[in-house]
Amino acid sequence: MKKDEIIKSLNTIIMEAIESRASDIHLNPDQNGGEVKYRIDGKLKKISRFDSVFDFKKHVSRIKEMFHGDMEINLLPQDGKIIIKVNDKQYDLRVSVFPTVDGEKATLRILDKLNITFDYDRIFCLKEDLAEIKNIVSKPNGLVFVSGPTGSGKTTTLYSMVNDFAKRESCMVLSVEDPVEYNLEGVMQSQVDEKIGKTFPAMLRSTLRCDPDVIMAGEIRDEKTLELLIKIAVTGHYVLSALHTADIKGSLSRLMEISSHAYMLSASLLALVNQRLLRKPCKHCSKKYKPSDAEAKSFGVKNKKSLKFVDSVGCEKCHFTGYMGRVAIYEIMTLDKGIKDLIVEGDKKMIDSYIDENVITFSKKIGEYLEKGLTTVSEAGRVLGDVL
Repeated sequence: MKKDEIIKSLNTIIMEAIESRASDIHLNPDQNGGEVKYRIDGKLKKISRFDSVFDFKKHVSRIKEMFHGDMEINLLPQDGKIIIKVNDKQYDLRVSVFPTVDGEKATLRILDKLNITFDYDRIFCLKEDLAEIKNIVSKPNGLVFVSGPTGSGKTTTLYSMVNDFAKRESCMVLSVEDPVEYNLEGVMQSQVDEKIGKTFPAMLRSTLRCDPDVIMAGEIRDEKTLELLIKIAVTGHYVLSALHTADIKGSLSRLMEISSHAYMLSASLLALVNQRLLRKPCKHCSKKYKPSDAEAKSFGVKNKKSLKFVDSVGCEKCHFTGYMGRVAIYEIMTLDKGIKDLIVEGDKKMIDSYIDENVITFSKKIGEYLEKGLTTVSEAGRVLGDVL
């Protein structure tokens, strides 16, 4: 393929990904060429193949050219950013080029800045969750963690909480992120760059000299950063951050493992929020059905005469997946004296029992999502199978 054909081909791949509502584009090399996959509503879908190694490499080279990467380097990872316009809308593409044994793999994360929302009312679909989050952000200080697996929407939830603070005239909000995914009005955002010494701990220490009320830090990866966040929180600041854990129990267990001062952790912790993203049934083709007594009971739903669940089908509008869009499901725990005392005592069995009794977990909440038609039984099993 000639260069103009490569440009046209890559533009088509990007345009079709955007039209398909994809969040990521994957160009994966293999010994015979490579393939293109889109991640749509959290699931990868194979789109096309390259039958020539040469053509595949040319596409990756074009991507590197677009983000001004080093064309001579192909044995080291490279990251960059591309800004494009499609149908008069601007999109940011966060690019990662990664060396593999078969060649360079390119991943493009599509950020639609005009279509993203950080509005509580649109993110939290259950009234009780919305009320609980609003209660949490009404507190004057403390440490709040939002957790979940990669791609579970943690950034969106964190940004919605930060956005609430930023709207308040009396609040100075700072963030330390890796990377900054969206620019938030009213938030002083900074990006980590370890190559020049802009590490999380160094940046967090500097934020305190900027007289902040609220600090958002990216994902916690080590004890040093956690201890620093705890100290910041107990000195009267409001701190938000993220963890990679499966549920509330896992979040608390992880924090207790990496924190060397249980009493400080207990004193600083305000709330833990855990979440997953569930695909929503396509409104154009989904079908309602009456679940069996056993199926309804297994999800904690009383099988009323009028009870209906929704099942996915598949049509052209949802690319025959049966789903269109996603909805977040949450576990939320605001820490009270009872759980704080258990943290100091370090009794993990008692902590797990306390959470079972006092937190509305995924397993207790999924029935309402099914009853409201927000997701399907198969999707609940796929996403929450490890914690139901």
